[in-house]
Amino acid sequence: MMSTQSRVAEADNYRIDKYCRGDYPQKKIEPEIRSQFFCWVSGLIILMANKLRHYLQGYITPRTFSVDDLERCVDYDFGVVGSWCHYLASYTDTEYSVVGKNVLELGPGADFGNAAILLARGASSYHSIDVNNLIDQTPDEFYDRLFSRLDEYGECSMDVGSLRQEVRDAQAGMKGLINYVHDQDFDLTRFKDESIGLVVSQAVFEAFEDYEAILRQLTDIMEPGGVLISEVDISTHTRWIRDFDPLNIYRYPNWLFRSMSFPGSPSRIRPHEYIKTLQELGWRNVVAIPIRIASQDYVESIENNIGRRFNDPAGQINALSIMLCATR
Repeated sequence: MMSTQSRVAEADNYRIDKYCRGDYPQKKIEPEIRSQFFCWVSGLIILMANKLRHYLQGYITPRTFSVDDLERCVDYDFGVVGSWCHYLASYTDTEYSVVGKNVLELGPGADFGNAAILLARGASSYHSIDVNNLIDQTPDEFYDRLFSRLDEYGECSMDVGSLRQEVRDAQAGMKGLINYVHDQDFDLTRFKDESIGLVVSQAVFEAFEDYEAILRQLTDIMEPGGVLISEVDISTHTRWIRDFDPLNIYRYPNWLFRSMSFPGSPSRIRPHEYIKTLQELGWRNVVAIPIRIASQDYVESIENNIGRRFNDPAGQINALSIMLCATR
């Protein structure tokens, strides 16, 4: 068993802000503190309800809003790509550009919005892979608004008509500049010959049952010097309880939480675990930048009511979401 001194030393080695450069604004979440018993029982009921819903309906949507909310969907995609580019520039301390990059997105979700925006910004190609085939959910009107926005912003480095055709081809299952793969095994080795220089994802890593296997595959397929940037939501996902108890999923012992889990549910992997795995695989400049953090008052109210595995200096339990960055 590790001594307290050893655990503190390990915690410092994998501090999520140890290698940070640049300006990283953090959003502090200050939940209303409620009864610990109420939070425990409410969270358990929600875990049970989510498992039942998944059993009956399967995985329906990656977002908290409908694909029919077109303007919100367009805003979301522009926000995601904009966030990646902002953090890439801060992380690399350069005017990072996707121009000329072969990009791989893990778990693109319900549309090709990110693909179109990245290609419009000059990416050479866009590859993606998903366990769930949700692409057909999105109506054509979404793309009309997306391309209208690209035209309005003047961000398209290629002919809009050609970009529209690339999206149509991808929707028809054809490989062009957009290469979309639906694979329930999530086999990344298929991209080994694609010269991948940038890997991106949004709120996907926390859903991987075996994140270490995913990182090993990325290690094998990435070009030397390639960059991984992934926003990871490490808090409770269900909207209602997330607002007042964002660390609810950490309240339960492993056996109970596992019994309520299903494919796509949060894994409860903490930032230092991602950092440690990437470093052991030989990645450089590994950073987990806090994006959302819980208030100290909330953390103090819950720290004696979470699993022993998480109540440790290395866990840095106040982090609710991070941007995971690493260089191959």
